[in-house]
Amino acid sequence: MNESDVVYVPVVNMYLCNGCGDCARSCPIDKEPKNPEKIVLKVINGIVNVLRPELCDGCGLCVESCPQSAIVIKFKE
Repeated sequence: MNESDVVYVPVVNMYLCNGCGDCARSCPIDKEPKNPEKIVLKVINGIVNVLRPELCDGCGLCVESCPQSAIVIKFKE
């Protein structure tokens, strides 16, 4: 899959993110199996970063798990 195939993009508001990592832990893509090439979200320096947006399936579990409402899923047209 290349960049032009990306349909859903997780977007983190760095001003709201407290770096708890709940979103990264809730991501089903990141769970099976723990492969560094299949990590969508990761806490780096206290802020969640979107590493592989092309892997996002738009499920919204990261959004639901965020206590700060710091993450949204945008639809890329």
